[in-house]
Amino acid sequence: MEATGTIDLDTITELNVRPEERAATIQANLERMHWLPAPSDLESRHVVVNIPDFELVAFEAAQPVFAMPVVVGKGNTQTPIISDAIVNLKFAPAWTVPYSIASREYLPMVQKDVAWLADHNFRVFTDWSAETEVDPTTVDWQAITDADLPYVFRQNPSAWSAMGLIRFSLTNPYNIYLHDTGYRNAFALTFRDLSHGCVRIGDPTSLARFALSAEPSSWSDADIQTAMNADDTHFHDLAEPLPVHMRYLTAWIDDQGRLQFRRDI
Repeated sequence: MEATGTIDLDTITELNVRPEERAATIQANLERMHWLPAPSDLESRHVVVNIPDFELVAFEAAQPVFAMPVVVGKGNTQTPIISDAIVNLKFAPAWTVPYSIASREYLPMVQKDVAWLADHNFRVFTDWSAETEVDPTTVDWQAITDADLPYVFRQNPSAWSAMGLIRFSLTNPYNIYLHDTGYRNAFALTFRDLSHGCVRIGDPTSLARFALSAEPSSWSDADIQTAMNADDTHFHDLAEPLPVHMRYLTAWIDDQGRLQFRRDI
């Protein structure tokens, strides 16, 4: 909850949670924790995202070294509970919009005003190879439905794009990864279940620094910024993948011995 200094609706909602409901939440989370590896069994260097806490924590030598806010999947496009690993960093990434998002969310915008594409730095291609570009002003968008969109939308790399300046690539089959974002205002919100499933990170430079700190060649912050702001998209494969654990805990004991609760998403 956000500290407002007033007894607002959120405060009243939490105060009205019955003890037996809190007990059921604790019991459910004890069961979840039962299936998690013990801290001593985790990798020395790893990252944990607790989805309903909207937070990422990095661990070095089994100790937390920094934390940052994140944006996670909303109710109908939730971030999955998985263990994976960052295998490469994609600097200055373009974003090829998934078909479901392009057809259901972006096509209506284009049908209202084709200039929406240029205003948001999108280009239109005939397919995912992005070899043949289409002038969007020549397309009869009103004749297209969300069931037969024949084009691919791709957003150019920029600090204001949905992907931001860096993507941390994972290996899961759900096309879920961690990435920067141009929509920074979301990190000021208390409840940050806003994405289509991927995890948007509040401090991409710190995570990049952490991921690259174990590399054979050293990376300075200036090197990272240069790579993030490059003109062309490029990858850096990690010599040693960085484990990432996506968890879903709505009750736990924090480092100060306080019982913490979070709302379900």
